[in-house]
Amino acid sequence: MKLLFVTIAFLSLAFPIRADLFSFDFHRFGTIEVLTDAGKAKVTVFEHGKAGHRTIVDTRLTKDGEYFHSKSGLVLSLKKLKKAISNDGNRRINSGGWELVVTGKGKDFAKILKEAQPAFGRKGTKSKVVYYGRKIDR
Repeated sequence: MKLLFVTIAFLSLAFPIRADLFSFDFHRFGTIEVLTDAGKAKVTVFEHGKAGHRTIVDTRLTKDGEYFHSKSGLVLSLKKLKKAISNDGNRRINSGGWELVVTGKGKDFAKILKEAQPAFGRKGTKSKVVYYGRKIDR
């Protein structure tokens, strides 16, 4: 029995479990990345383009059941879809097999609502925003 525990402990150290990283199109030049590593979970919302790189939101998350919460009141929910969503099959815009629902209150949620563009990458109301994206293989 001790040998089993020692073996499991060794394999855990030798081959660490990698956290999942998810990517969602925020808007035409923006991305939402969600890292789900226990103790290091975080969400980063950034904009990239010719003018450079600008971080909109970068905050740590804690997992509570199926939800991720930030201290500022942001609440995220990740869900694997039965079938991947593709809004434009030719260019694969906003395609993905994962759904990210962003809700909450506070300054980070207000920034996301302010920056989100309804014509691209989201559906929702003033109380929640839904994005579709993919899990990144690392």
